[in-house]
Amino acid sequence: MKNIYCLLIVSFLCIFSLLPAGAQTLSEKDFQVLNMNDGLSDNDIHSVAKDTEGFMWFGTGSGLNRYDGRTFKVFRMPGISYRRIDRVVSLDTDYLLLRSEQNLFLFDKKYERFLPVCDSVSKQPVMFADFVADSDGSCWGYLPVNCRK
Repeated sequence: MKNIYCLLIVSFLCIFSLLPAGAQTLSEKDFQVLNMNDGLSDNDIHSVAKDTEGFMWFGTGSGLNRYDGRTFKVFRMPGISYRRIDRVVSLDTDYLLLRSEQNLFLFDKKYERFLPVCDSVSKQPVMFADFVADSDGSCWGYLPVNCRK
């Protein structure tokens, strides 16, 4: 047991010796704070993604927000003024994959519209508790507990 503690201490010392001596600290100038005063639709942010064009996308409690480095543009689903966007993932230059209240949507960036993702057989909206989108466009997810058979 004594040898294990010695090994752990030596391991930590080796790891810390590899760190740069003048480790940088972060200051306020390294961050930009954005909120509703800057045009964000809601300060309740659930997800952030950066797309290939350099836009920042924010999923908030009241919609999808695109930030170009200076201004925000807010996108809301038709007929629903405050639909929470829980997750935003950039798929490619044309689409974002979104989760809103466990339903999946594609956001068509060119036409600025939301497209529900539906099962090809039942034509019902696809519901995922969580998902991961791969760089090749494939998506892996799992169903919410109340939807499993």
